Amino acid sequence: MRDYDLVISLGGNCATAANLQRRKLRPFSLPFDWVYFVDEVAIVNLASGIKDHFSQMMQKENLVEVLPGHPEYAGLHPGYIRYIDKGSGYRFANHFRERISCEGEYDRAYCLWRKRVERLFRVLASKQRFLLVLATTVPIRECVARALQMSFREAFPGKVFDLELLLFCCDEDTICDLRDGLVVHRSKRDFNDYDYHQTNYEWHFLDDVRVSIKPKRNRCSFHLLPHLRVEFSWNRTQRGVM
Repeated sequence: MRDYDLVISLGGNCATAANLQRRKLRPFSLPFDWVYFVDEVAIVNLASGIKDHFSQMMQKENLVEVLPGHPEYAGLHPGYIRYIDKGSGYRFANHFRERISCEGEYDRAYCLWRKRVERLFRVLASKQRFLLVLATTVPIRECVARALQMSFREAFPGKVFDLELLLFCCDEDTICDLRDGLVVHRSKRDFNDYDYHQTNYEWHFLDDVRVSIKPKRNRCSFHLLPHLRVEFSWNRTQRGVM
């Protein structure tokens, strides 16, 4: 088994968070669980934003609505307004239920975003071993991936930050261990629906991962009879849990 304190999804696609959740490796929501990007510039910006806790991300003046006719308009998450963050390159696909011009909507979404960001940095400050996972159809160069990994290490000296990239739509099926905690999995196929259901073999690298932070559980109890107490609990790892 590979032991970490936490596995952190860096986005690219919701499938990462979904696979972590199904394997009970996602104890709570983090800021990049449900975001995506269309080029590696977003990863460059992500690396540079670590030192200031991503304070420049999701700024209202940088958000551009994805309107009908835009190539990114169609897709999952019906009922949400999709926004492109011009400052970071990340896309917020299911964070806004209404337009940011509607009273209170931007503040609600931004407050939730910042709550997840600060949760992430509290864990980074208090724990020691982390696995970063990023899955995307966007080509990511080794130098960009390594720079991202080093940005985490420089911000939190002495801590372990391994990084595994799962890249789809590649020219070949390969697994490249680039040493020093960086592994690149390449697949010729595109994403499909099974990438969200723990069945596609490309995600099996998560099967030998164990984390020290366990999902919190909600509990409820009541007395069925004066002498018989019933208690049940459930994990708080579902999408949308703050």
